[in-house]
Amino acid sequence: LQQSKTLAEELGLNVSLDLESEVKQRTQAQNDFRNFKFPAATKGKELYRNELDDDYRRAQDVKPCDRRPIAYDITNNSATRENRNKKSEDLPDSFFETTADDLRSVLNGLQKQNTHDTPLETSSMRERAQSARSITYEQIAIRFVVNKRYILQGLFRPEEPVSRLIDFARATLICPQIGQTDFYLYTTPPRAVLSDWRRPLSDYDLAPAAFVHLGHKTVSPLHIEVASNIPIRTIDEANKLAAQYVFSRTRPSIDRERVRSALYNERPTTSASLTSRPTPRNPINSNIDDKTLRDKLRKFLPGKK
Repeated sequence: LQQSKTLAEELGLNVSLDLESEVKQRTQAQNDFRNFKFPAATKGKELYRNELDDDYRRAQDVKPCDRRPIAYDITNNSATRENRNKKSEDLPDSFFETTADDLRSVLNGLQKQNTHDTPLETSSMRERAQSARSITYEQIAIRFVVNKRYILQGLFRPEEPVSRLIDFARATLICPQIGQTDFYLYTTPPRAVLSDWRRPLSDYDLAPAAFVHLGHKTVSPLHIEVASNIPIRTIDEANKLAAQYVFSRTRPSIDRERVRSALYNERPTTSASLTSRPTPRNPINSNIDDKTLRDKLRKFLPGKK
């Protein structure tokens, strides 16, 4: 009688115990990892610690501030135009004429800019400046671009996670796609997606103020409306809120050190050690002289220099 084949033979599998080949495989695996070395960048670091989870836990522990939500209609700027017209009516025509002194002043300014041109920033320099902005301000102003007509503004702490932007948008805007898997937030220009909702807002350079857009991978454009409980005001009123709660409120130096310690796991700094700390060679001052901040200020508060 012909012996029937086993299931393994029918499937073409070899299930025989080959001790010699098994030993060879184990030896080969050991040799593959014999010369393995961890990257030099990991020296002295705790490799079993997830820094992203630590950042997320710290961000979740941050107490939210009063959002003070307000929306304004960007197509309705008649009030601002009327105010400007009233001011211009009080000025003589000679005020708008360019004089030789005006041209001389412009040329002098351009020459100073060329002679004192700032060097190109490295990534570490940009990170330090970004960190300084995040710990300087107690609150930051985020303006959501709702549609071609409305802008929604809310206040946040720079240490809060990006996920709270999603929560705020879900509570103040009407759009079924908010919070879905393919939904995302981004800033532009340049286009930068806030991809990690666990990270603090300061990681995406949103301090002290930024415009945030809403997007979706499969639905475009999104149909978004402002919720009925959100007040519709003017851009001037939104600017006043930003000026009052963001640009007029900065942390004292000792509070900045506490925030820095919390963010970077540094040892808490006392007021005595703070005064005895040597001054850095190129200290990062408040962001009044920072070109990036000035650009943001111009967007939020027209007329600010």
